[in-house]
Order: sequence, then C-alpha cells, then structure tokens
Amino acid sequence: MNQHLSDGQLLDSIYGIAEPDTHLDSCSHCQARWELMQTRREQTLSPLPNAGYFHRQRREMQIRMSEPSRGHAVWVPATVALALMAGVLMTRTSPPVPMQRAKMERAETGIIEAGWFEDTYSATQQIEPLAASPVRGLFLEGPVLE
Repeated sequence: MNQHLSDGQLLDSIYGIAEPDTHLDSCSHCQARWELMQTRREQTLSPLPNAGYFHRQRREMQIRMSEPSRGHAVWVPATVALALMAGVLMTRTSPPVPMQRAKMERAETGIIEAGWFEDTYSATQQIEPLAASPVRGLFLEGPVLE
C-alpha cells in the first residue's frame, strides 16, 4: 500500500529541492494536491497591479478624507436626549408604597415597635460568632455542653 506524500515532500518537489516522486504519476490524490500547490504558488508570484491602480486608490482615499465626518452628528442628539431622560427620572419622586407610608407615620408619631431596643442591644453585645463555640470546645478540658 502506497502512502500519500506529505506537504513537505510536495513543496520540496515544487521548489526544486527534491526530484518529483514517481508516486505522483500513480496517485490521483497526491497529483491533485501537487497541482493545487502549483496554482497557489503561481498566484503568489503574479505581478502587482499597475501604478495607475494605486494612484486611483490614493485619490479616492484623499477625497473621502477631505469630506466632513458625519459620524459624531448622529450621537450628539441621542446623548442629549438620554441625558434629559436621566435628569427627569432622577428628579421625579415616586409616591411612597403603603408599607413605607405606614413606617413614616409611625416614625412621625414617635411609636417604636416593642422590643426594638432589646434586639438592637443584644445584636451589638454578641462579640463571639456562633461558629466559634464548637472550636472553643476543642481547646477546653472536659466535656462542654451548651
């Protein structure tokens, strides 16, 4: 069974580094790859476009560069409109929700829920986190039951 030629072997034969292998005559797959590589080589070696092409391209670029840019003209009105909408939304006050209204009324009258001071005080007095008590038990002598 014949193995196909590698890309390196085909390139060596295209550039004249190695003699073309006889395998190319018998294998249609390798022959097709060799012909594809030959056409790509010829395309890369083709001459550059004439100088008139580059002059024409340069003139077109200069004309486009001399025209005023209109890209920012589209964004200015949109930015102004967005800023106005943000200003209106920020200055507009929303009506209070019923729950907020009830809290506001209680705060105005001076009524504080029962137990609020006790809850707040007990939360501030707890220095050791709850997760520390099992770790503390590892270092104490004797069983600790809580």
